[in-house]
Amino acid sequence: AREAIPVLLSVHWPTLAQSILKQIQGSREIKQIPKKMSKESKESKGDMGYTVELWVYDLSHGMARAMSPQLLGKQIDGVWHTGVVVYGYEYFFGGGIQATTPGSTQAGRPLRVVKLGVTHITQDVFHDFLRNVSNKYTQQTYNLLNNNCNNFSNAVSNFLLDKDIPEYILNLPQEALNTPLGQSFAPMLASMQNQMAQNVVPWGSSTLALPPINKNPPMGYSEDKEEKSSTVKNDNKEQEAKDKKKDMKSETKKHSNGKHSHEEMKLKAIKPISKPMTYPDQNAAKFLGLLQSFNKKMKASKPDMALKEDELKTLTGLKGTISKKEVVIPKAVSEGIDKLLLHWPSKFLFPVVGVYEALLLRPAQCEIFIGRMEKSLPKLFSLLPSESNSKVNTKPYVQGKVLGMFCHMFTNPKLGAVILEKEEFLEVLISALESKETLVRVPAARLLVNVCITISKSEEENECVFRLANFLPYIIGEESRAQFCSMLLKALGHLIYKNEMACESVNVMDFSASDSITKFMKSKMISSLRDLAEDIDGMLAA
Repeated sequence: AREAIPVLLSVHWPTLAQSILKQIQGSREIKQIPKKMSKESKESKGDMGYTVELWVYDLSHGMARAMSPQLLGKQIDGVWHTGVVVYGYEYFFGGGIQATTPGSTQAGRPLRVVKLGVTHITQDVFHDFLRNVSNKYTQQTYNLLNNNCNNFSNAVSNFLLDKDIPEYILNLPQEALNTPLGQSFAPMLASMQNQMAQNVVPWGSSTLALPPINKNPPMGYSEDKEEKSSTVKNDNKEQEAKDKKKDMKSETKKHSNGKHSHEEMKLKAIKPISKPMTYPDQNAAKFLGLLQSFNKKMKASKPDMALKEDELKTLTGLKGTISKKEVVIPKAVSEGIDKLLLHWPSKFLFPVVGVYEALLLRPAQCEIFIGRMEKSLPKLFSLLPSESNSKVNTKPYVQGKVLGMFCHMFTNPKLGAVILEKEEFLEVLISALESKETLVRVPAARLLVNVCITISKSEEENECVFRLANFLPYIIGEESRAQFCSMLLKALGHLIYKNEMACESVNVMDFSASDSITKFMKSKMISSLRDLAEDIDGMLAA
């Protein structure tokens, strides 16, 4: 199966395959190119200079973020292609050094624009530099691993500003190439390299296509000296994610009245104020009876892990009242359920999680769980498969109940926000959404809706925004069941509502919700699906 993956990718996802390989370069073995210019040409001309920006494109259109953990065992946020925009042109390496109108390359629209700084080097001096290094950047010297467009952008940035481009673009996992799966991609490199260089050449030749001197280039003011000379380095992933969000959130879609454009829309299916999806707890009493039965089995095999008689009596005494939310749950009951969750084997946890799911519909119980979650959450995560924990023996019906338990946690905004900060959570959610088991996928979809409702209400978005905005269009396009697609579209609608970064990420993928539901034209749900699709496409276009 491992050997078949490259063939599969080359047929179905050629852009993703070549892009992921291109991104796993890891090393930055770029020789320092001499800057052949006089000191006079680098003298400061005051605070005003030529603005320099790095335009960043994700060639995989979100697929790398969604699929790289499965294919490479590592999370890759995007397959980066970059161009440097300066003097009114976008300079990039594609079969040779080229330049064109910003944003008009085959890479499409940039995912983000990073402001690198202001240079005082004139365009003619810069062109002299490019001529001097043109023999290094040709179709023959192009290499996906160590001489690509990002290496070229870095060389240009160093020449103009004496600084590197962001490290998340240059410093990528070299160790992935040393794995058997990474090595299996090698045969595809030769054919892929030729495809990477197909770009329009508006000026000159394919080896060196330089534009005419711009008499009115964009100008800008320099930052303070300390910031100008700093290197764009960031090893902290959390800070790096915030930088990406800041770059993308350069403009806010607000009208003069201060309202967001989405608030002005007459949405049919996406309700701005929505309650999280929950499960009715009328079966809670039955779960208590099943728990009592399982406790007898545990008492016979492992007495120290079973509930004591007084604990069991208190718990089973709630059969008539556990479904009534106004009834206060004794502290001993919560402690007893926690004990069972942590120590019972997964095959006995179905009624335990079922009871806990019902308890979490009470705000007070959510607050109690927050105080114990450092122990409870790892156990819950261990019951669900993920990229880092694929060998899970938990039965599908138990997994479904655990996901239902997570659904109820999002009825408490504080608890939901804490869960979203856990890296393991998004891993298990995405794996559950990709499951073939209906008992797992349905509660996972309901949980996804709750997650997106919570994110849309947050003032400061979570990293989940980026991953879900890239993952959802992909899985919606693959979905074959109308009911499940409806929940996915509902989740996407809540995710993008008043969320600029989510809208930008989805738009980069050229996603159309209306196109994604054409396969359900004969379904009884087509009317509701059409309302969801119109809401989503309208918000993306606003």
